[in-house]
Amino acid sequence: MNFEFKKTNIYRAVKISKIYPPIIAKTATWLFAILSILSFLSFLKPGILNLTSQEILALFFLFLALTIKGIIWLGFLDDLSSNFLLRRSLAQQLSTQGKLKETNLAEYLDFRLAQALDRTIRFSESHNIPVSTPVLILKLWDNKRARLIFQEMEINKKLLKEKLEPRIKTIREENQSKKYTNEFLDIISKAAFKAAANFHRQIELRDFLTTAAEKNKYFREILAAINMESDDVDHVAAWEDFVEREIKRRKQFWRLENLRKNRGVGKKWAVGYTVNLDKYSTDISKQIRKQNLSIHLMAHKKEIYAMERILARSGANNILLVGRPGVGRTTTAYAFAKKVCQGNSFINLNDKRILELDTQAALAGLDTEGEMLNRLKTIFSEAASAGNVILLIDEIHNYLGSAQGPGEINIASVITPYLTLTNFQVIGTTNYEGWHKHINNAPAVKNAFTKIEIDEPSPLQTIMILEDMVPGLEKQYKTIITYRIIRDVVNLTDHHIQDTPFPEKAIDVLTETIVYSKRQNKNKVLPQHLNEVMSRRTEVPIGDMEEIERKKLLNLEQTIHQRIVDQEEAVKLISEAMRRARTGVSGKNRPMGTFLFLGPTGVGKTETAKALSAAYFGSEDKMVRFDMSEYQDTSSIERLIGAPSRNEPGLLTKALSQNPFSLVLFDEIEKSNPNILNLLLQVLDEGWLTDAFGRKVSFRDSIIIGTSNAGAELIRSNVKQGVDLSSFKEDLIDYLLKQGIFRPELLNRFDAAVVFKPLEHEHLIQIAKLMLNGLSKRLQEGMGITLVIDHDLVEKVAELGYKPEFGARPMRRVIQDQIESRVAKKILQDNLKRGDFVKIEAKDIS
Repeated sequence: MNFEFKKTNIYRAVKISKIYPPIIAKTATWLFAILSILSFLSFLKPGILNLTSQEILALFFLFLALTIKGIIWLGFLDDLSSNFLLRRSLAQQLSTQGKLKETNLAEYLDFRLAQALDRTIRFSESHNIPVSTPVLILKLWDNKRARLIFQEMEINKKLLKEKLEPRIKTIREENQSKKYTNEFLDIISKAAFKAAANFHRQIELRDFLTTAAEKNKYFREILAAINMESDDVDHVAAWEDFVEREIKRRKQFWRLENLRKNRGVGKKWAVGYTVNLDKYSTDISKQIRKQNLSIHLMAHKKEIYAMERILARSGANNILLVGRPGVGRTTTAYAFAKKVCQGNSFINLNDKRILELDTQAALAGLDTEGEMLNRLKTIFSEAASAGNVILLIDEIHNYLGSAQGPGEINIASVITPYLTLTNFQVIGTTNYEGWHKHINNAPAVKNAFTKIEIDEPSPLQTIMILEDMVPGLEKQYKTIITYRIIRDVVNLTDHHIQDTPFPEKAIDVLTETIVYSKRQNKNKVLPQHLNEVMSRRTEVPIGDMEEIERKKLLNLEQTIHQRIVDQEEAVKLISEAMRRARTGVSGKNRPMGTFLFLGPTGVGKTETAKALSAAYFGSEDKMVRFDMSEYQDTSSIERLIGAPSRNEPGLLTKALSQNPFSLVLFDEIEKSNPNILNLLLQVLDEGWLTDAFGRKVSFRDSIIIGTSNAGAELIRSNVKQGVDLSSFKEDLIDYLLKQGIFRPELLNRFDAAVVFKPLEHEHLIQIAKLMLNGLSKRLQEGMGITLVIDHDLVEKVAELGYKPEFGARPMRRVIQDQIESRVAKKILQDNLKRGDFVKIEAKDIS
């Protein structure tokens, strides 16, 4: 590969910049400018300085000339840094030449990279080593822009030295008699193609750092140490590029878009007065101009352009922004208002006033519906007469429904005639519920609006929105927020919070984390702060495992066996799945564990699910149970995923949206409708489900268990014959498939099919002991009374509580009817008090 750095124009530019460095030139230019102003003021008012007018005037022209010279020099250096002598872009050169060998890639280094390479070459020559990637990365720290990128990723100079300096010592041995290491040249070559793909004229910092993050082992180790990857480097560098361009663009006051911000006053005199409208509305345009509101334009650019196009056309044109609360409906309207008030929209929209109507304030103090409607009519008339007003009505559906309670009003009859006027324009916002319930069913209102759906921003767009907000948040809370925090906020909220969309959930969690870190007296938001906030908010363990949770996972089998007798295979499979999920070994895009429990009634399938919920999730209340015998017809699918026609959320999707860290139990799953089983295929395979309202619900933090009594007789017969469970499981699966009870694609998506064997006498004894001990514990904790449990009582309960067709399920009823009832009677008859004992004789139970 051709790489001759010292023969390039960019190398000469680096050398020239050292003659009169930009920082010195800028300081001197400002100083000479101030001195020229002072000398000119002294000339206008003689006597300030003990000099003649001619001498002062001479000083003025001298300082002015030096100021102009400094400005010219700075402009020259700026042109040099942009490599203005480069005739063709890198993409043009590579596409024309066709061969990389014919291009001197050193000519295509950007100024910052060339400066760092110059320092690298001088260091390498003084240490008699070839130029290498580790040395260049170290020398990039001296560049302000590269240092900013490193700091944003929480890479400090100490970390760079610790990881890279030991590598530098080995370079000489591995690359004898070479000017550049092979790895360095390979990275420059790949960075060139990356630059061309990014439409860069030169190889910029972003291209080099991203390629080094992919190809250099030691830089990858640095990134791994701080939980970063090459994609993160690329994003941080790209964002810093964007910020630099924006700052530079705003400083160029002569640009048309900047000149447009200072609007004229003539057009305001040609419009009508809006006294009542101004009283009950907020002028968004004026707010944006006066307060320089930061409106995040990182998402919904397509929707903003659609708003411009619709509102700029002739005829009646009103807009309805429809979307979930929190996706940025109002922010989109504000972003449109910002473009309009700064003169960057369509020519017939520029200079229009966007007013947000405060409907509650407009109706306050009025008693009758007639008075309310008359006031609104006056406001709408003023807006129409003014000719330059666009009204924003937030949550417009609240005022278009049938008025039923006190203070509620339906303004459809007043606003509908105005919506057809060409000089009356409205931007309304609503959610999907309001759209279906109030607007879609009112043709006159619906036809007057053009519907624009505001979709939820993607995770990448949300990261950019947060990055745009961070400078303001850092200033407000006097704290430091790094890119890693922003990225983790988006990733964690995307994974764990389903009932709120982006960007609202990310903004809420980030703000809450900042407040939490300040309460910890920290001036920097740390990952553990975010993990703590997310853990409290979602009740999901997030971050590094604490010792308590580590022990809980390691001892999960023993914890479950405190409630479950026997069923060793089921308990083992479940515990292993939990350990895989929590340690990150299993895939992230599926539920934590999916199991099909097969076995006769009353052998502990449902109780095992309850025990797991209590052991891992902390409570039986974290288990969501569905009796699938109630979901046999086709229409029952709406009960699970929702019914838009009735505006009813689905029982399954609502439960998982509110509590994603749950155990979902589908009892008697074989009885459910085939369409429901088709839905479960996606859940088991991909870990998410879309409800009837189009909302995506995640099951990735849940455990899914299906239970079935199918094949119970086959299980009993094999157990009686002494056949080992593991040896006849395949026969059982074949039986279920041949009988058409389950389809192969469903069975294959479960992590495991677990066979529960019928209970034997010894197991019944243990279950009876567990239940009686549970009763004794409740009595002790609630009343301080001790239940005496002997062997005869246990045997009797086990005998009465078992039936082959129901398993041990009747045992709970036996204890309730035969034991608990007698204990209650004894407490009342004998006036038992705290510290007393109560005993039920086995012979008294029948």
